Amino acid sequence: MITFEKILNEGNTNNHLMKGIDLNAPMTSRDKQISLFMNELKLLLTNIVRQFLDTLEKNSLLGLECLFRF
Repeated sequence: MITFEKILNEGNTNNHLMKGIDLNAPMTSRDKQISLFMNELKLLLTNIVRQFLDTLEKNSLLGLECLFRF
């Protein structure tokens, strides 16, 4: 869960002075592709975590069942 949180919050900052630093940076086509890929990856991870947490609410022993296989 910590890893998911780090990925989802990467690039976010609470400092309002630092938020606009990267807005005016020039982007190459490769940078745009990487940015699109990261946005899709964040969306995918958000959906996976949301579905896992929804399932965990329905079945509180889900974590134990996942570890039981190992």
